[in-house]
Amino acid sequence: MPHEETVVRTTYAKLAYAVNIGEIHQALSKNHDPSLAELEGRIAAKQLKFQLSNFASGPTSAIAKHNYADLVTKPDGQDVVDVGLGTYSFREDVEEKREVRETSETGAQARWAPGQNLQADWNVLSLANCCFAPV
Repeated sequence: MPHEETVVRTTYAKLAYAVNIGEIHQALSKNHDPSLAELEGRIAAKQLKFQLSNFASGPTSAIAKHNYADLVTKPDGQDVVDVGLGTYSFREDVEEKREVRETSETGAQARWAPGQNLQADWNVLSLANCCFAPV
């Protein structure tokens, strides 16, 4: 697997994991002692799954003559995944050790949201639409 594909797959896996963490924290905020079955049910109901395929990578010059429409799907109003990130903190007094344990982690919530319906011409050269500067 090429490095670029590994980076993309890892990023999507981290997003899915962050949604699981976010759902656990949502459950804990409503019930400080949820059952394992309740947590598993909530995670299953909100779980994100991605199917990624058709990877290609290479130098920018290899795509310079391709139209943007060949590389990027034009938004057509279909629903999209809307992701919100949050930091969850937990503080616990451990009396027997006379210490305070604090943890903090990042989680996410995901939901379907209406997508954009763009009218712009998508059949333009790809490099005209990106941020690369000539060297």
